Amino acid sequence: MKWNTKKSAKTGLAVFASALTLLLAAVLLGTAQASLSRPAAVPAETSEDRSPSVTVSPVRPVLQTAQEKPPEGRTEPPDAADYDAALADWGEPYGQPEALRQGYCTVNSLAELDGSLCLFASEVGQDGTERTGLAVCDTGDDTLEWLIPPTSDVTLGHLQEQNGVLYVMAWAQDTRRTLAAFSQDDLSPVSLYTGNFETYQVYGDMVFLQTADGLWSLPLDGAAAPLRLWEDTDRIELRSFCPTEAGVVVQLTPAHWQEGLQRLYLLPPEGGQRLLFEGTGEISHLASAGEAVYFLYRQEANSSAAQQLVTIPAQGQAPVFSGLPPVAAASDAYLFDLFVSGDKLVFCFRQLDRDCLAFCVTDLQGGILEQYRYDNSGGAMLLDTISVNAMLGRSHLYLQGKSYTQGVRTTTRIQRADQSDCAREILVAGAGVS
Repeated sequence: MKWNTKKSAKTGLAVFASALTLLLAAVLLGTAQASLSRPAAVPAETSEDRSPSVTVSPVRPVLQTAQEKPPEGRTEPPDAADYDAALADWGEPYGQPEALRQGYCTVNSLAELDGSLCLFASEVGQDGTERTGLAVCDTGDDTLEWLIPPTSDVTLGHLQEQNGVLYVMAWAQDTRRTLAAFSQDDLSPVSLYTGNFETYQVYGDMVFLQTADGLWSLPLDGAAAPLRLWEDTDRIELRSFCPTEAGVVVQLTPAHWQEGLQRLYLLPPEGGQRLLFEGTGEISHLASAGEAVYFLYRQEANSSAAQQLVTIPAQGQAPVFSGLPPVAAASDAYLFDLFVSGDKLVFCFRQLDRDCLAFCVTDLQGGILEQYRYDNSGGAMLLDTISVNAMLGRSHLYLQGKSYTQGVRTTTRIQRADQSDCAREILVAGAGVS
């Protein structure tokens, strides 16, 4: 079924706009109530109140800047015994195993649904500030319709699609964030949760919320209250998380040091925890496909040492280390993103001095299927390669970033090659939706 924006322009969008007005008003007042009988309590309210940040960070993890001073009385980062002691207080059941069986990881700014592309788009207001809305584009004729028009009052972020439903986060200045959902069958947005969370990930029938000091879970149907899965300590903090079919994987790191022992744990829905990986290097870009976990690892943190792809095939299996795929770019190109798209891995490389991007699509075992390249140097500088996000669609590779010339979000698409034609290089600059 396709998003029929033309047919719904007079009816569905009118209903949507009316419902959206109420939703945005609730966000502005900070009083949006959770639907589906969800408790109105906010996870982070059990601790001090925290204002939301002004931008939304992707779920994909990055190494954060460490604080300058360690806790008083401790001069070394946490060791294995410290991690074991911290995890001893956690591991409660938070759902049934089948709740995660229909989940899959998605990117956070673009979603493809039945021939339509849902994306964040923006425009510059009369005051010169950028305003972001949510739009749907018919990829057949490139017509664009607003689902959530840009407004100066509310900020939108972290778009996710799961099993035919769109999820988006909305917040106003100095208010809590609201997680809303709507589908192509019902354009009226539904407020699923309001609280002091920073980002979220819907996976199967569960939603995971990362707050300033930990991680929570709750079922999408609101059948149970939010449950805290982890709370940061003065020495160990949550760096990132990634849901899988076997449970949610958490990356725990030293709270006050850039270097030191890091660990990945699996928290199964039936309770308990399992150590998946540990190392003193740099862990980044957690992703999953089924029960398998993928991430990048650098043996020496904060160094120029080569990154490796690490695969943990399933529970109890040893990590597998492999090199990164070659790219159609110079040797100084570096990897800036890795994500899973269905049964494929997508490696994203950037080369600053030539202002170009290279993409390599592989199967889950690392076999190269497709390669692409985006280059601004031969024409108009349309897409800022520093701000770009990528999504692998059915027939196109989509790139979204800031426009060099207009300062608003620009989306470019590159026609996908046949899998048998993986050596072909496709170069497109500025074509597609903008």
